[in-house]
Amino acid sequence: MFRRVQAPALLAMVALAGCTGQAAKPSTLPSVAPSSPSPSPSALPTPSPSARPVGTDVQQIVALARDYFMERTRALNSGSTRRLRSMSTPDCRCLAFAKSVEDSWAKGRVQAPGYYKIRQIARPTVTSSSAAFATAIYTTGSGKEFDSLGRVITTYAADDRIESASIDFTRVSGTWKVANVVRNVD
Repeated sequence: MFRRVQAPALLAMVALAGCTGQAAKPSTLPSVAPSSPSPSPSALPTPSPSARPVGTDVQQIVALARDYFMERTRALNSGSTRRLRSMSTPDCRCLAFAKSVEDSWAKGRVQAPGYYKIRQIARPTVTSSSAAFATAIYTTGSGKEFDSLGRVITTYAADDRIESASIDFTRVSGTWKVANVVRNVD
């Protein structure tokens, strides 16, 4: 009980510490001349939407692996593979997935909801300054594929079976990218 009362009283004392009870005479603040012109807002750099948070290489590849599977889910449900492609190297075999999503959507075949649920990113390992690998352990959710008229073509049952994929990463111009994804078959 004493601590509950003590904290608000302490805050009130700190807030009132600047009050002396006597009014100071108003005065004009001195003007400050800028030493150099400040840049206009348009001259300031804008952060890149694909900029990764600062962290160790292992933290960055774990985050990239999670983001990659989130983007696979987003691509299935929206048809947009732009971000999925931007996080992969141009020669990644994983881009075949992006191509199949684009082809399906171009034909009016929509997939929804469908998702990947990451359970763990296991054994993230950096093997050199530009190469790393990890294993994604995941399950997939149920979904349906619709034709251009909205008819169900295929139904995918939720799969509680644990699956995994090996992911290779490479550093390109200082940024980790997905270089290969291979689904592990048991």
